[in-house]
Amino acid sequence: MGIAPWLNGIFYPLYKGVESPGCDVKKCKKKKTVQPKPPVEIYLDYDEHRSGGGICADDVGNDYPNHYDEHISFTPRALYWKREALSSWLCETIEVPSGVLLTTTAFLVIVRYASGNTFGRSYGHWAIDGIYDEPMAAADIARKISYDGNSHGNLGRGYTPWKGYFDRFTSADVHPLAIY
Repeated sequence: MGIAPWLNGIFYPLYKGVESPGCDVKKCKKKKTVQPKPPVEIYLDYDEHRSGGGICADDVGNDYPNHYDEHISFTPRALYWKREALSSWLCETIEVPSGVLLTTTAFLVIVRYASGNTFGRSYGHWAIDGIYDEPMAAADIARKISYDGNSHGNLGRGYTPWKGYFDRFTSADVHPLAIY
């Protein structure tokens, strides 16, 4: 039986029961390389409504008008493993950190803050600071954030949007959400 010329040498160990004439199979084994798993994503379904924020009646026509305060209401509804399962186009993608084993419920730490500029303010902005499988872990992180205003969550946030010249921390809340 003839062997194709490209099957000599190191390609022999790839075929079961065939030994390479010039290589001991035990010595030629390649090290197994473990491919890193891609980050697992989960999708947050939520409602957000904004009111106010328009130009003040006294400043219409002004080059730099003041604005009424804007208020943002935010209600997280549920988490979904598949983007297609959402009933709305409005969603937030969360990369689940390794070590967090989500089953039917997840606990999100959501920070609320106010922001603004010289001409107006807005209240109710939100940022996800962590996702947890245990309620006590989430409560502990929310308590730490409330104490010192820094990010302590497991999402690797380097930037805290609630700490800025015009920004102000309001609250850190734990939201238990069903996973579908």
